[in-house]
Amino acid sequence: MATRVHQERIDRGEREGLTSAEREELTRLRRQLKQVTMERELPKRCPAFADPARATSDPLPLRLLVRRPMGSP
Repeated sequence: MATRVHQERIDRGEREGLTSAEREELTRLRRQLKQVTMERELPKRCPAFADPARATSDPLPLRLLVRRPMGSP
């Protein structure tokens, strides 16, 4: 309850801080940055994806591209 009251005061301009709209935008931008970062890393992990001419008839096994938690088989 106190958190909501605090956020309402920020939204009305009575207190300093990020408004609800600013928080939503920040969250959206962080997700977008994460997606773009992942998309840019893919060619580094799988060169055949970046340059189809380098692809072989025997592509890398998917298990080499997928990160698994430590201790997993």
